[in-house]
Amino acid sequence: MLLKEKIKLANQSIENKGTMTNSELRGLLGLVEDSSGVGCTEYETERLVLKPGDNERDNGPFLKMIREDGDFRDFCGLDFSESRLCAFYDYIGFESYYSIFFKDSPDEMIGYAGIGYQHERYEVEFYISKPYRNKGYCTEALKKILEATKRGEIRWRKRNGQSVFIKEKEIFASVISTNVPAIRVLEKCGFQKTEKGLVLMGTVALNEGSEDKVMADYMVLDYVRSFVDDAYEWYMKFLNKVPHEKPRDDDI
Repeated sequence: MLLKEKIKLANQSIENKGTMTNSELRGLLGLVEDSSGVGCTEYETERLVLKPGDNERDNGPFLKMIREDGDFRDFCGLDFSESRLCAFYDYIGFESYYSIFFKDSPDEMIGYAGIGYQHERYEVEFYISKPYRNKGYCTEALKKILEATKRGEIRWRKRNGQSVFIKEKEIFASVISTNVPAIRVLEKCGFQKTEKGLVLMGTVALNEGSEDKVMADYMVLDYVRSFVDDAYEWYMKFLNKVPHEKPRDDDI
């Protein structure tokens, strides 16, 4: 059910009952409380459920994925080590990250997708556990999150407990040039290369100020997803559906 339909039901319920508690309203809208008290919506796709990241629930499965899948470098740009893995402890429960579950297996986390803030801009992130790749799950999840972002529903959750709605007209992505599957996901979700094109990464560190730094030996592609284009495409489709006549001589 779309959020606007849930809101309509909430308004009808308030009219019928005369009042509604905060918990009743949150339940009807499908909202949950995260650790910072910020309301976050769960989303459903054809096959998946996207739940707001929860560190207590998601830490174990997520760390197991990125330890065992064997592509840590593609994920973050650094070769694997247990100390570097620790940088992703309590990672999913902040920013605007959603854990991905199957509809028919809601307790099995298979990855995450969402929006973080780095390089002074909002960037998408996503990861699917190795056994579930090449099935379109990541594309399906990311498209849903981008749709919600376009509608102004996604909050960026800061580690200090504050939150803001993401209202940007553009969302970015950075991907290692050899990570072809991730590039395909971005392109399927409407991302395009920016004018920067290929960007050579310099020093890479997982944590700001960390002494564990390496010089990158790969290229990074810079991508952008513009919601302005979406609005234009929708408007053109709308115009094409509206019957119109050629102007008469006396109209000119």
